[in-house]
Amino acid sequence: MSEEQVDDFVEGVLMPAGVPATEIELIDMGESMGMTLQRLKISTTKELEAASDPMREAAGHKKMLEEHRKEHLSPVRTYVEMVNAEYKRATDAIDNGMRHAKSEMSAFQHKVEQERRKLAQAEAARIAKNAEKRAERAEVKGDEGRAEEIRMEAEMEAENAKAAVTSQAAPKAAGVSSRKNWKIEVTDLIAFAGAIVAGNDPRLKPDMLKVNQPVLNKLVKALEGGCSDIPGVRVFYEDVVSVRSK
Repeated sequence: MSEEQVDDFVEGVLMPAGVPATEIELIDMGESMGMTLQRLKISTTKELEAASDPMREAAGHKKMLEEHRKEHLSPVRTYVEMVNAEYKRATDAIDNGMRHAKSEMSAFQHKVEQERRKLAQAEAARIAKNAEKRAERAEVKGDEGRAEEIRMEAEMEAENAKAAVTSQAAPKAAGVSSRKNWKIEVTDLIAFAGAIVAGNDPRLKPDMLKVNQPVLNKLVKALEGGCSDIPGVRVFYEDVVSVRSK
């Protein structure tokens, strides 16, 4: 870039056209002061004393330049703040709206899941009740073996029925997905520590005695709801809803 191009760049970009020429002169003067100080050599007391004036003048000039720079930038900063504030009205409203919509969607999905769980339990209970009547009739006839078979068959049928109901695809909206972020919290340290010390649960490791939260988080994310039977802990999940932009 030529010297002329540099001047054009400084005056057209760094220094807007509306800036008085005197400002350019003040900047040039400051640059000259700095270059002069960079060439300064001090080898005697007299030169040391003589360096004081240009240094103090340069310090004062820099302070003045900073004040002028801030004055020139003030309208720009005001404009930036105004623009940010205007756009923030919309983005804040969208953020709040998205949080509400995600919460509503999550609550509905929880409701559907609970209803399915109740239906699954009711169906399992119905199967078990009917099977028990047949088993009792078999026992009356003295066929204990058949009665036991009926109960075992009913148990398997009930589990299959529950799985068929609970495994149905959850309701979805186009472009929106959700996942369960499983979490675990130690609520009874004594009970939890006792379960670890007992050594009967291969999921529980000795290093968990220090309530190593990262290790616990890794465990619960791997097993999800399969950790709910661990003594002294609360296992839960939060729905993480993601929206694909349109």
